[in-house]
Amino acid sequence: MEFGKLIILVMPFTLTTILLANTKEACKALSKFSDKEVKSVFRFIYDNPHPQRKYFQEDFEKLKNNIAQYDKRLSELLTESYEKLMSEDHSH
Repeated sequence: MEFGKLIILVMPFTLTTILLANTKEACKALSKFSDKEVKSVFRFIYDNPHPQRKYFQEDFEKLKNNIAQYDKRLSELLTESYEKLMSEDHSH
């Protein structure tokens, strides 16, 4: 199955695992999308009732560092998405 199609079928937690395990392929797939679309994928990963938990912060750092090795633009988009999400009110 093509990586891009796989993204639609998985939950955010699983998606992070896939991105960490297959960063190079993920970057190839994500690099074909617009900034807006990529930010949407990254927001999907971290937008949950408790996004400020330590696990998510550590996970974000790992993912950011992995992605930065292959694609600076995607790493910056991940950072922008994550920081914007963290600045929002999460009192769901």
